[in-house]
Amino acid sequence: MIGTKGITRRLQLRDLNDLPAGQVTQFEMVRGVQHAGVLMRVRADVTIVGGLTAGTIRNQGSVLAFLNRIRISENGDVSTDVDPRVLATFAASRSPKILTQRTVMADDAPQVNTILEEMLFLPFADPLLGNSFETNFIERNSQVPLLLEIQTVTPYYTAFQNGGDGAFAMNSLTVEVGQMVDRRSNILPLFIPRFRQLATESITGAVNQREIALNTKGFMGTIIVQQIGDGLYDTADIITAIELKGERVKFWEGQFTPDFIRQQHEFLFGGAIPAGYTVFNLVTGGRLGGVHNPLEDPDINLVVNAVTSATFTTSSEIRVWGQEFNQDPGVTRQLPGALRAAQ
Repeated sequence: MIGTKGITRRLQLRDLNDLPAGQVTQFEMVRGVQHAGVLMRVRADVTIVGGLTAGTIRNQGSVLAFLNRIRISENGDVSTDVDPRVLATFAASRSPKILTQRTVMADDAPQVNTILEEMLFLPFADPLLGNSFETNFIERNSQVPLLLEIQTVTPYYTAFQNGGDGAFAMNSLTVEVGQMVDRRSNILPLFIPRFRQLATESITGAVNQREIALNTKGFMGTIIVQQIGDGLYDTADIITAIELKGERVKFWEGQFTPDFIRQQHEFLFGGAIPAGYTVFNLVTGGRLGGVHNPLEDPDINLVVNAVTSATFTTSSEIRVWGQEFNQDPGVTRQLPGALRAAQ
């Protein structure tokens, strides 16, 4: 449970199809509160005359593929900038069960007014923590705009196929947004959470023991590895083995298959991690003391064995994303001794 007097406030229901594809739309968030999380319900009504060839549906047929980026910015300072598919994976990693509110595109039948739907959850107050308030988001200045920004892909048909438009029509694309908040208290959180991309690595041919520096800056809660083909599409055939190590500590030691780590996470924490995504959860035992401390071990690297995707032949990429916990003077309280011991 997040919060003790939690309130969910509906911000707006908006049809993004009224805007040109690729444009950014903004939702003004409630200010002057503790932000526990943001809920987004994405719903599309699509028509594909003649359907698509069997086996050619991309991005698992998810409506989230119509969205390119989700950002949260405070007076122009971006604290969250994330691919919605990665955000959905993060939400699944924090769910005690498989999320059921998901309707995806079928493969080969004609689609007429087909409804695709999915819920997104961006948790600031981390559900895996014994005291989730320790990572509530608080803005620095409640007098300046706090914005949720959503950008769509362009053109829309590229979300599901890497060929022509297939007589594709977007009839509607709506996003309903709710904000989970608590009243401000005299007790500040320990950290302000941020979600950002840590690294991108292009893969050509077969590589072994390729190190990917993650350029971490804060305390790390979760690292998500995404495999992308042709710059747009989820795939699971790039990484064959993976390891996560610090300068002093090896978190996952040895070359594990991505499926092993994915299934390990599902066993330990519930939810369902999509194929092609690897989640390294560093929040252990419900304690912030279990997160990666950059003051003690400053550099985290992925080590991968990987090959060019057999499905997508133009490009193969590994993208790495992080849930980062940052100290921010004025809106966070001083770290306890266990966390600042290395300072």
